[in-house]
Amino acid sequence: MFRRSDIQGLRAIAVVAVVLFHLNPVLLSGGFLGVDVFFVISGFVIGRLLLNELSQTGRIQLKTFFARRIFRLLPALAVVTITVVAFAHMFFTSRALHDTVNITATSTVTGTSNWIIAWLSGGYFGEAPEQNPLLHTWSLSAEWQFYLLIPLIFWGVQRLNSSNQVKRTILLSLLFALSVTSFLLNFAELPNLLEERVEVSGYYSPVGRFWQFFAGVIVAAYEEKALPNRRVSETLGVVGFALLLVSFVLFFGGMQTPGHSTLVPVLATVLLIVAGSHPAAFASRAMSSRPLTWLGDHSYSIYLWHWPILALGLSAGFAESTGSKWVLIGISLALAGITRYLIENPIQRRPVTPSLIITLAIAMGVTVLMGAG
Repeated sequence: MFRRSDIQGLRAIAVVAVVLFHLNPVLLSGGFLGVDVFFVISGFVIGRLLLNELSQTGRIQLKTFFARRIFRLLPALAVVTITVVAFAHMFFTSRALHDTVNITATSTVTGTSNWIIAWLSGGYFGEAPEQNPLLHTWSLSAEWQFYLLIPLIFWGVQRLNSSNQVKRTILLSLLFALSVTSFLLNFAELPNLLEERVEVSGYYSPVGRFWQFFAGVIVAAYEEKALPNRRVSETLGVVGFALLLVSFVLFFGGMQTPGHSTLVPVLATVLLIVAGSHPAAFASRAMSSRPLTWLGDHSYSIYLWHWPILALGLSAGFAESTGSKWVLIGISLALAGITRYLIENPIQRRPVTPSLIITLAIAMGVTVLMGAG
């Protein structure tokens, strides 16, 4: 499995930004852009995995790729989703909350929650989204939709009857073209998919966000062939940190997202990934620090738990003060640690067996049934 300590540190920065924004937007008005950082990181990591597989085996094993992604994302997600549904039904009487949780839970395990959430709420920065404890799963569905697309692109290019150099050129050209198209779709006037509130391109749509993932893939493709020297890495790191800080501190929810403003955190992430490739550079050393890598290792579970705990606390009237919200964040960190230790680590360290597949299938089935109930 591809791993770089500085990438884990960058994950930590992203998840801290998102948590602080959800805790109180005044603390970090652009913290929601941490999700955009995650998208670029995902594109880079997946790009490296696919490129490594091509260089080692000369082919893309689609079954293996999808199995790895499923067992990386779904077990912890299923546990959190089942817990949220059960908790919402046991301790809350609001029929609206039950209905919202039910339909979102079902869509979460099928990788379509971004579309369902858009249909339910119509926006990310209003009051309605705050009442959905599974709101944050939209980004996981967008990521899963990227996972469905990117290996097929690699697989299709790999099957061309051409030299490796020609295939590489075609792949990069295709990724650039798709990136530009995806970005421009954020400004296009397109017909809606379902109702007036659900647009082909919009905050929750993967269509206008694929360029963020592709940016990471393109960096992975170029990094495979050439790495910057330390002096260049130092410069890129300083600029990357500065741009990321500007994004988190000065940007706010009223800006079009994704849009022109999203270019800044995406560029910052790209620069930090490139800078971090030189282990002696400041960016690499800073992001590889033990506290950041620990947070980065737990970032998925932290992301999964923090919003449901805050949202349910808000519904219960407990999250009305900043102090009580910090208590809820502490609870979510503890749950993230347990999830990482009991769910994520054991599954990542063991081979995919029939019993593991059956267990995951049962968990997904239970989630769907609870959501339909």
